[in-house]
Amino acid sequence: MAVAVVPFVIPAAEAIWGAIVLVGSAIGVGVGIGVVKDKIDKSFSDKSLSPVQMCKSNSETAQATPKVKNSEAKESTEITPEDLKDKTKQEIEELAKEKGLLQDSKNPGKFRDPVTGKERLRIDEGHIDKVTGKPYDNPNAARPHTHGYDRTGKPIVDPATGDKHFPLKN
Repeated sequence: MAVAVVPFVIPAAEAIWGAIVLVGSAIGVGVGIGVVKDKIDKSFSDKSLSPVQMCKSNSETAQATPKVKNSEAKESTEITPEDLKDKTKQEIEELAKEKGLLQDSKNPGKFRDPVTGKERLRIDEGHIDKVTGKPYDNPNAARPHTHGYDRTGKPIVDPATGDKHFPLKN
């Protein structure tokens, strides 16, 4: 009986080993692709080309914004606390256009620097604590507001209050 089982055990063991090798290879390739993608994403901020910005049109077809060489683009624009104080949502959107910022393809209330690709303006409807489900204790954060960021990505704060939330006018 033991002699008859041996021919079946070897092919089964080889099949299991083959499956283990196949799964291990797939995981290795997936990890390798992730590492390469991360390196490519990081390299765009240091190179002369910025990544392609994708946006959806009204017909839901994606259109690519052409690549712009940093040497051809203007210098990053300055945004001040005064630019953000006592503004409506529409005024912030107009400010983004005037400053030459690009609307984020995934979040229409977010605007990016065309030179660095960093977020420079963001319009929020008001923050809700994920644990309690209640608005933030900061009244400026609990209501519709905007955030601004300098060229390096550092939050712009109101010099009078130190708050990074600039409430929007109705």
